[in-house]
Amino acid sequence: APRLSHAAGLKKLAELEADVCVPHMFCYPGMTSYRGLMDVLGVPFVGCPVDAMSLSTNKAQTKGVVAAAGVPVAPGEVLRRGEKETTTMETPFILKPCCEDNSMGITVVHNMNEFQSALAEAFKFDSEVLCEKFIPPGREIRMAVLENDQGEPATILPCVEYFLSKDHPIRTPEDKYTNDKTTGMPVCMASGGRQCPAD
Repeated sequence: APRLSHAAGLKKLAELEADVCVPHMFCYPGMTSYRGLMDVLGVPFVGCPVDAMSLSTNKAQTKGVVAAAGVPVAPGEVLRRGEKETTTMETPFILKPCCEDNSMGITVVHNMNEFQSALAEAFKFDSEVLCEKFIPPGREIRMAVLENDQGEPATILPCVEYFLSKDHPIRTPEDKYTNDKTTGMPVCMASGGRQCPAD
């Protein structure tokens, strides 16, 4: 497809008169700005609304909101490039870029000798990094709930379980996507390591 200016792109999208959008852009703008654009154009889209996505794409903000609602969360703190680049947490802990997806830049730090390189890796993806106590893997189960026309929860889809172990305690980008060997870009979901429906 030819590259378009913003104005020409908006015009083209409006001319499509799309019935629905299925957003597959897992970058920060794709999960926020482009969903907002669909709202402006009046195109319904699959998935969470813009306000929910804008909050949930920031791990530290999401953690603050759910903690305020009484949900137990792991102890942690936010590290910031150039401001707070040390931690008071005891190992093991996990470093997560606040606004990155698909496990990019995430590392479990087992001892402080690993800290600086893990922090440098996380800072490649965001200037804010969530540092949390590492909780050994239990079961990771994902579920989706569809709402009815009134916006009320109506249907629970089959749950997916992702398998973790002591030797493989977090899902890595390679667990989620298969990348093109030439460009390095994700081309499809990785196979294995999960089961649907979950037992």
